[in-house]
Amino acid sequence: MADSVTLRNGSGVEIGVAGNPVVVTGGGGGTQYADGDAVPSPTTGTVALGTDGTNLQAVKTDSDGNLQADILTIAAGDNNIGNVDVVSSALPTGASTSAKQDTIIGHLDGVEGLLTTIDGDTGTIAGAVSGTEMQVDVVASLPAGTNNIGDVDILSIAAGDNNIGNVDIASAIPAGTNNIGQVSVAPQTSNGLSVFNATSSDGATALTNSAQAIKASAGQLYGWYIYNPNSSAQFVQLYNTAAASVTVGTTNPLFMLTIPATSAANVEFTNGITFSNAGWSCAATSTAGGNGAPSTALDAVFFFK
Repeated sequence: MADSVTLRNGSGVEIGVAGNPVVVTGGGGGTQYADGDAVPSPTTGTVALGTDGTNLQAVKTDSDGNLQADILTIAAGDNNIGNVDVVSSALPTGASTSAKQDTIIGHLDGVEGLLTTIDGDTGTIAGAVSGTEMQVDVVASLPAGTNNIGDVDILSIAAGDNNIGNVDIASAIPAGTNNIGQVSVAPQTSNGLSVFNATSSDGATALTNSAQAIKASAGQLYGWYIYNPNSSAQFVQLYNTAAASVTVGTTNPLFMLTIPATSAANVEFTNGITFSNAGWSCAATSTAGGNGAPSTALDAVFFFK
């Protein structure tokens, strides 16, 4: 005989029509499932339900049976999910739940990558500092000018040693106008200045109104000593022209010196005066623009290179 069920109300009175009880008969026994069994079709068994505010919805789990929870919104002013700081609270406006989740995961991945980089850099710096010296690589040439790398005091450099601290000078400093700080010029036994002697001694010709060659090629004038024995001022002309091409009183000098009566003039320059032509010369006259000879020739010595 099939099983039957009698329905009663809350007071225990049988429910039926005109006093007749309602009897439910038939039905089979339920199926028991174990954890991990596949969902049958059609679905039978016990299902947990939730509500979306309008309809009942089945509560879902992931593949391991864990309850799946979607974070739909984050309250304004609260950027914390547990102990994790979200770098930006701005989530895509109107985006789907999965897009918002991707945004949060992207922020977390960025923070993790930054922390990894910082950790690696910290280890590198710590290793360099813990050693006896730190190596600094200059990846590009320093720009021209007065650029300093820190404040470096050079106490002394041993002869034959091109090292300043632990910095190797790979090659010699190229010739030219390269300066290393302020360098004092030390006396040398070679490569000094040359001398042109226009005096009345040692068979030389004292300076008068005939041009005399100082140098037969381009060079620089670094100084002079000139004595005027006459009772009036005399004028010394310096020409950027070879002596053979000079016409005193007509050829324009590069510059002129006025030597007072019975006086001497002397000077030495650290930086020379350039004479660019292939030959340059000098002469002395009794007037500034004329070609008259001094009553007594002048004694002059010029220092050049």
